[in-house]
This record gives sequence, structure tokens and C-alpha cells, in this order.
Amino acid sequence: MRTLKRGRAQGAGIRRQGRLWLGAVASVALAAGCLTKDPPEARFYDQHVQPILKNFCVGNTSPCHAIVSDPNDPAFGTALGNLDLTSFEGVQKRRDVLRTYGSYPHPLLLLKALPEEAVAIPYLGMQYPSEIRHAGGKPIEANSDAYFELKRWLDNGANRDGILPAEAARTGIGACNNALPAADRRLPVDTSTAGYQMFVDQVRRRPSVQLLPHPSLKKRP
Repeated sequence: MRTLKRGRAQGAGIRRQGRLWLGAVASVALAAGCLTKDPPEARFYDQHVQPILKNFCVGNTSPCHAIVSDPNDPAFGTALGNLDLTSFEGVQKRRDVLRTYGSYPHPLLLLKALPEEAVAIPYLGMQYPSEIRHAGGKPIEANSDAYFELKRWLDNGANRDGILPAEAARTGIGACNNALPAADRRLPVDTSTAGYQMFVDQVRRRPSVQLLPHPSLKKRP
């Protein structure tokens, strides 16, 4: 009888130790799970824009728009055209290629990638075909999904979320200055012209508008 009791006691002890061991393992696993970092949130740029740039602008030209990693290469540490298109951070270093200028209908990023005949540049009432060349060719067609995706992203500010930010009202710095410049810095006004007379007739003589005469408004002899 004593041997049986001793065996039961030993079995109960082993079971208790097993439960304690499993509990410790579960606690360690739970702690490790809490310390695991969540994967970075995928934004519009990562899902829609970066795959296009990787397919058309990074991997299909040689050399491509990626930082040269070969230390033996004379271009080590730089990208073709100083334009790194492998990441959002790299693209944002060249904001000048993400906006339009003058009469050009697209930012330079698109002008370089679109066929010349697909881009019409207005000038003095005329439409001229683009003559913007690209060493890597013209990989994006004007009627492709890649073009429309890139254009939408660029039109919305070329940011990570792909959403056009709300326009904030611009404010000046400091209080308003109502003082007139010094007399020697005031521009003379010819009050004998037809334009000035129209201003007097249509603006100054209106009852709802009260304007004080400017000291420099003197008729020329």
C-alpha cells in the first residue's frame, strides 16, 4: 500500500511539473509575440505607384534609376539622372520632377516616360509634339493603366497616401502696415491718361467706395 501511495504521489508531482513547464513555455511565447513588430502599413504609394516605377523605370533600363551599389563602379552611390525611383524617400528627393512647369502638360517624370507623339505642348496658340528624349526609351503608353495611375498620383500631390491634401489658407507674417512709403520712393501716376479717368469714373466716384487721394497723384505740367 505504501508503494502504491508513493507512486501516485510521484505521478501527481510529475503532472504538476509538466503543467508548470507548459505554462512557462506559453508565457515566453506570449511575451515574444508582444515584442514582435507589426509589419509596416501599406500605403497607396507602396501598393499602386512603386510597382509601376519598379517595373518600368528601375528594372528595365541599364543603368537604371536605382542607387549603384557596386563600389567598383564610377557611379557608386548615385542613380541615373540623380533620380532614385526605388523608394518613396528616394522619389521625394526630386520633387522637381513631380510637378508641372509652364506650358508643359505633365511633370517631367511622365514627359520622360511617354512617347513624344503622345505629348502635345501648347505654345502661342499652337500644339507642338514633345522633343523630350529619354535614354531608357519610352516605356509607358498614354492609354495604359500605368499612365493613369501615375497621373492621378501626381495630380494629387505625389504623396504617400495618394490623397489630395486640403488646401490651407495662407496667412501673412506680422501685422498689416498702413503706412505709405517715403515720398521719394512713391511711383508717379499720370492722371491725364484715359485709364486713370476710367478709374475715377468707375471706382472713385462710387458712393460705396471711399478712397483717400494719394499724395503722389499730381497732374503733370
